[in-house]
Amino acid sequence: MSTAWWRKPLRIYQPNLRLTDGAVPGVQLVGEAVELSANAMVVNAGGAFAFYPSELDCQEIAPTLTGDLFGDVAAEARAKGIRVIARIEISVKSQAVHERHPEWFYVDGDRAPLIARGHYATCINGPGFREQLRATINELWQRYRIDGVFFNGYGLRDSDASGYRGPCRCPGCVDAYGRFSGSDLPSPDELRTNAGRETYDRFKIATSAAFLGEIKAFVRERNPDCVVFQGTSYTSTTDTPGHSPAEMLAALGDTPDLVRCEYQQAPYHDPATWTHWVGEQGKIGMSAGRRTDVILDYPMSGRYRHACHSPSWVGLVLARTLAAAAVPHVHFIGPMGVQNDRSGIEPVRRLMRFARENDWVWDAPRSASRVAIYLPHLSARHDPDGAFLTAYRGWYRALTRRHVPFDVVPSPEYGTG
Repeated sequence: MSTAWWRKPLRIYQPNLRLTDGAVPGVQLVGEAVELSANAMVVNAGGAFAFYPSELDCQEIAPTLTGDLFGDVAAEARAKGIRVIARIEISVKSQAVHERHPEWFYVDGDRAPLIARGHYATCINGPGFREQLRATINELWQRYRIDGVFFNGYGLRDSDASGYRGPCRCPGCVDAYGRFSGSDLPSPDELRTNAGRETYDRFKIATSAAFLGEIKAFVRERNPDCVVFQGTSYTSTTDTPGHSPAEMLAALGDTPDLVRCEYQQAPYHDPATWTHWVGEQGKIGMSAGRRTDVILDYPMSGRYRHACHSPSWVGLVLARTLAAAAVPHVHFIGPMGVQNDRSGIEPVRRLMRFARENDWVWDAPRSASRVAIYLPHLSARHDPDGAFLTAYRGWYRALTRRHVPFDVVPSPEYGTG
């Protein structure tokens, strides 16, 4: 049995297109991928706004689109031997789509929608939502024979810029929660005080895992060689007191082909992101038998995306990604080169080239470490003061500073891929 292409040495370029980028030539975007030594691209396709002439009413056409941008990228990339993964935004849609299909969207206890970044938040349990997602995937497959799908904004939402809004109370969620728990959805106040929180958390996990499994099966029916990404990751909140996503990753099993981790060292993070986070994610993935896809945001400052860290810091993050045998995934807001601060592009270019020239190193890598740290994620639920995390990170720093090679072995709840 041949090895799946995404398990081989992989280097990903993602130009996260803005609504103003509809007229960018596809050949330019593929040229940027070549310049960055990428062998795969994640490119905006549809979901919220389509960057191709879609015939579906479940998504709007990007207002500046002048032709078939996604189609041009797919054709040019295929000619260059680069895989194309369709980015499908499933978390939001436009007001126009909300007006046509309100049943697909989040509603709170007052039947009010959730507005996210100026758009309306969807619900994966919304009646008909999964059917329209299948229609989008099917249209992309029939037209472009895509190599993969990446779902952005995956999962159930319960907050927006105004704060916590509570569980979605669309008919799909009400019915699904009743069948799952035998009771009514808890109120926001009940969840704030943890009454009913554990059951609701398990419901979100089960719902999200079932959703992804269902959609992956649909994708694989069309293309058995199609990679499936999703947004659940270890993330910097993995080990914060009182929270652990171990159950989610266990429930997902091997459904996601790659576990996606997005690195953001944002000025509003308090405390600042764990500085060894990137290497840690690769170590966890290796121990759990998963490929870890580490997304390096450029610029790397979250919602303040006009600022960039120093070139040395950008290079350090990417070097740690490669050292941990994780997949380097470089993400730009807009095409590469439109950013105000472009000083960090050169180290990205240099290290991605190094990875390409030495790709044998990342072909089925295995750990040679004789030392490991055990990371009990579920302890977070029973340790609100985070004492276990202090001890764990102390050992992590000590071994790193003494240059001792080591693995990070996660709780068995992670399972193996």
